[in-house]
Parts: sequence; C-alpha cells; structure tokens
Amino acid sequence: MSANHMKDFSLEVYMSKWEFVAKYNLSGSDAQNMTLGELLALANDADRAAFDKLSLAYTETWGAPALREEIAGTYDGVDARDVLCFAGAEEGPGMPSSICAAATIYGCSATRCTAS
Repeated sequence: MSANHMKDFSLEVYMSKWEFVAKYNLSGSDAQNMTLGELLALANDADRAAFDKLSLAYTETWGAPALREEIAGTYDGVDARDVLCFAGAEEGPGMPSSICAAATIYGCSATRCTAS
C-alpha cells in the first residue's frame, strides 16, 4: 500500500477531533495541559524560587540529585545513591546487567516509581 493510500489511524483521528474540545478528556494519556504560569500559581514561594533557578539542560547521568533524594525518601532504608532515574522506558532495559545485579533498581517515569 502506498503512502497516499494508507488507512487512517482511527484512534488518532478520534483524538484529533475531540482532544481539545471535550469538556472532560478522560481518554488522554498525558498530564493535564496547563501553562507554566498556571502551574506556578499553584506553587508556594519556595517552589517558585526553585523554578526561577531551574536549568532545563541535561542533568547528571543517574538523575538529578534532588530528585534521587526525594525518591529515596519514599522507601525505608534506601539512600539516594541506590536510586537511578531514567528519562523514559528505553533507557532502563538497556542498562548493563552488572549494574542491575548489584542493586535494587527503582525505575521512575512521569507517573510512578517501581522497584525490581
């Protein structure tokens, strides 16, 4: 089948039609859409100050130290050095098996953390 005759992807057609006009979008897989200003309006003074200093550049290889500290704090007996953060689902499985064998891996995504 040529590119000019490809069948429409029904889910994408549906989402294109309704995603931004539905009063309540219960089918989206992303976070609620809001502007940075709306997000910061929910923050306290300390959080807004932290955002003012936030760099959008790459972070350290194993994850931002502050993020690793926060994640470690949600587990008993876990130190930030035990936590490795990955940007997405592809990085974790590609990690060398020697690292996986040496530690419990806390895989983090935008929605949850799991221990394996």
